Amino acid sequence: MDQWSVHVAELIGVLYAVSTVFKISHQRPRTEHNGITRATILCDSGSALQAFQNPGNKPGQRIIHAILQAATEAQATGIALRLQWIPGHCDNPGNDAADRLAKDAASPGKSHPFRPLLPRTKALIRDNIRAQ
Repeated sequence: MDQWSVHVAELIGVLYAVSTVFKISHQRPRTEHNGITRATILCDSGSALQAFQNPGNKPGQRIIHAILQAATEAQATGIALRLQWIPGHCDNPGNDAADRLAKDAASPGKSHPFRPLLPRTKALIRDNIRAQ
């Protein structure tokens, strides 16, 4: 067990996707017929998508709030964002690649700009004490 869960890795993936849409839209000149005005972010994590509906005291809440802030900033610049659930493990090459990246992001030794989740840290400490 490490400090990151796959759920949190999925949330970080959504954050990176929203941030990428925002960055790409600002790299291109905006004209009447050019520029990003809509983006759909696909996600196979139902728990990650449900977390946006009620971002209270849940695992990854800092990341959820960062996503909501990034989405608000994107919408303020005229980009309509949509998060859409897709079924996982259905031989979709893009989704399979995203799943591998999420698992890699949650693997031991990975660092992120977010503090580790407290429940994961407590469990890691408890496991280390039991092992001694």
